[in-house]
Amino acid sequence: DDVSRDWGGKVYEDLLRGVDTILARNRWLDSSRVGAAGGSFGGYMVNWMNGNTSRFAAFASHAGIFNLEHFAGATDELWFPEWEFGGVWWNRTAQTQQYRRWSPHLLAPRMRTPTLVLHGEQDFRVPGPLHGVAAAARAEPVGAFPRRRALDHTAGQPEGVVGRDVPVVRAVAGRGGGTALIRWCESVVGTRGRRGRVVAGA
Repeated sequence: DDVSRDWGGKVYEDLLRGVDTILARNRWLDSSRVGAAGGSFGGYMVNWMNGNTSRFAAFASHAGIFNLEHFAGATDELWFPEWEFGGVWWNRTAQTQQYRRWSPHLLAPRMRTPTLVLHGEQDFRVPGPLHGVAAAARAEPVGAFPRRRALDHTAGQPEGVVGRDVPVVRAVAGRGGGTALIRWCESVVGTRGRRGRVVAGA
């Protein structure tokens, strides 16, 4: 309940304190090569971090919310944003005090960190075409990808909106086997590994 109506607040602060603690206790770690990765709410948090701090070398956002008002109108759990943000998205008070206060998309001009965006077209909780494509579209013009990647709505694996060199894996969304999940993780770590070594997962 402490997260409700405080999405980019205490959780964000706690994560940064956690990273500070890890670095302080492990002096051998290179603080200039720290990355952050997260999925679902963790993906939201990675998007939020990208607009609020430049301390990370790279991000990986999987199934992350990018625009809270779009999320509220498109998710299959319509009750959830109303509970989390104190009302429907068109309620002026909730819109001003919550949806637009905590929405990463409004911080897009400040996003400069290289970001790997992964999202599923069959994600009904956080619809990929609204969030994954929007986040990726914002990331590319500011150079947030290490190199330009074409977005791929892969015909053989219809859940995917992701750089062509990263496999889209059904296991991440609860469909598929463990081997597929391992391939997905290896691809994310491999892509991120060129810029960062330590990962703070959300």
